[in-house]
Amino acid sequence: MTRSSPTSSTSWLPITLCGFGCAVLFWLASRFPSPAWILAASVPTGLLWLRSAPSPAREQAQDRAEHEKLDNAAGVEVQQEVQGLSALCQRIAPIWSAQIESARHQSQSAVEALSERFAHLSELLAAAISPEVAADSDSTACLLARHKVELEIAQVLVALQFQDRVSQMLGHVRDDIARLARHLDEGDARHVDTRAWLDELSRTYTTPEQHAIHRGRHGVRDSASDITFF
Repeated sequence: MTRSSPTSSTSWLPITLCGFGCAVLFWLASRFPSPAWILAASVPTGLLWLRSAPSPAREQAQDRAEHEKLDNAAGVEVQQEVQGLSALCQRIAPIWSAQIESARHQSQSAVEALSERFAHLSELLAAAISPEVAADSDSTACLLARHKVELEIAQVLVALQFQDRVSQMLGHVRDDIARLARHLDEGDARHVDTRAWLDELSRTYTTPEQHAIHRGRHGVRDSASDITFF
């Protein structure tokens, strides 16, 4: 139940009393006709009209109050917009950073692994075409050398596959940053839903490690035992 404020009650009290006084004076004028009663009744009537008539000062005060109300509402919307964007940045920035750091670590490891694999592959090829092995194409040494070369090439392909995964990880971060930039350009930041944004980002992942980083767990690495071509 709403209660009228003291200020509102006080402002209506003079009007009520003045109206009651006018009614009494007009009643007396009707019972006891006299110009004096009519003149007396016209005085509070005029005061009542002046009291109820809008004045420039009152209109200015009402305009100021309305402007203050609109400014306060706009300030609340701006604050909500800042809080929504801040919450998103606080959640998304660490994920971007962790994904980039993981990509850097994988790149460094993959480059080192490739260098070692290529060096080992060169040694195996040199041994496979040695005069001793080439003299007997059906020898066990020749078959073993070919098998080792095949295994080494498979390991090289695995290392190259990790490079593809690194490119995918960086591509997902790049695309999400671009998505945020477009969102800000549209001027719709106050409607951002952090949970929905993160869920949409997670649906772009292609590796278990990306999902682990997204959930705040690090150190999960994809198995290198299988070769997948993209």
